[in-house]
Amino acid sequence: MATVFPERVDDPQDLGLDAGRLDRCRIRLAAWMAGDDPPLPAVALMVGRGDRVLEPWYLGRQTPAPDAEPLKTDALFAVASITKPIVVLAALQLLEEGLFTLRHRIVDVLPELAVDKERIELVHLMTHTSGLPDHLPDNIELRKAHATLDQFSRGARDVELLFEPGKGFSYQSLGTLLLGRIVERVAGRPLPEVLRERIFAPLGMTDSHLGIGAALDERVVGLITGRGPEDKSWDMNSAFWRRLGAPWGGLYSTPPDLARLAWSMLPRSSVDILAPRTRAMMTTNQIEPMATLPLDVVRKERWGLGWQLNAPNATFGPLCDLLGESLFGHIGASGTVMWVDPETELYLVVLTSCYRQAAPRRLTAISNMIAAAFE
Repeated sequence: MATVFPERVDDPQDLGLDAGRLDRCRIRLAAWMAGDDPPLPAVALMVGRGDRVLEPWYLGRQTPAPDAEPLKTDALFAVASITKPIVVLAALQLLEEGLFTLRHRIVDVLPELAVDKERIELVHLMTHTSGLPDHLPDNIELRKAHATLDQFSRGARDVELLFEPGKGFSYQSLGTLLLGRIVERVAGRPLPEVLRERIFAPLGMTDSHLGIGAALDERVVGLITGRGPEDKSWDMNSAFWRRLGAPWGGLYSTPPDLARLAWSMLPRSSVDILAPRTRAMMTTNQIEPMATLPLDVVRKERWGLGWQLNAPNATFGPLCDLLGESLFGHIGASGTVMWVDPETELYLVVLTSCYRQAAPRRLTAISNMIAAAFE
């Protein structure tokens, strides 16, 4: 059966959304973007429900500079850690093909890893329970030296674990780095190719790239990173970062592309990039059944496989205050969020140009404004 992608519409009522409340959201965003030095220079947003999506919003300007051109309608955003669940999705496709299981030890695929990694299982990489730290101790030095992914991988091979695998929770980018390496080794192709062939092409995500070439630089939105001039050669605005293709956060994409990904995760989606059972498992709490985890972790954190589940007291806070526990999604340090609510079939993509750490609750506030428009 041919895939039928969501239909674009202009009227919010076609999605069961109150136009007046959406206008309030647009006014609030405009206030955050006002002036020569606004806290939020650009926002691109797309909301959908079921098989329909509203035309995307492109607000603000292409870079933080006061004289920058208006935000392009084909602008590419660095989506940061929204990359992570996409890498997990690719791994689960290979799992469906019988190439490994969730309980496979990662050393069975990457035997070069240090001996203390022998108890890490694939499920630990997908749920942030591996014991790996978020980044290497010399992460900044490696970036300043324009290190390759092989160099980062060698660091992950030898880095000391924070706790025994499966016995704690600590958000870890290094886990997704190793998962990406596993996908590459099992699939026999570079990770950007795997994602393009298995996920982006079937979903029509033609503007999504794990790492980009110089030809696309003019479309990339400039970020407020909070870093100084001395960091420009390696921060998220740099050519180094754009070319690296980091599995933990190197994706560049657009609201329409990510809205297709969100739509594909709905239970009744017509696309078959994952089997329904796998999709359900990816969006079901995997922390709660882990008998080896401390009780305080089980009470606080809610993660599926790659996706964060909505939780009021989680490490990164709730994705949305106004929607329930069925909501799942992910945030990105570059000021991005996407989420899906299976109960209402509502989904949202918000891409901004200011690091999340500058206003940690802003993305939740935007999500609340959109959810409040739901009738």
